[in-house]
Amino acid sequence: MAPVAVEQSVAALQAELERVRHEHALAVAQAEHGRLLAQAEAQHLRERLAARGEHIADLRGMLAALLPSSA
Repeated sequence: MAPVAVEQSVAALQAELERVRHEHALAVAQAEHGRLLAQAEAQHLRERLAARGEHIADLRGMLAALLPSSA
């Protein structure tokens, strides 16, 4: 193989390696972004669940105050 052809092959392989590295870095970044979004959504749902639990407790307290006690 001629030296020019070898240099061209090396350059092509280096370019391909850089492209694959870039694609991999992008995939890793996308996966991390997805993980962070899922964590944020889970935290949001936990907060909503806690708020609803407090609301239910308040409603139960009001209902108990309105019902005649059976003593």
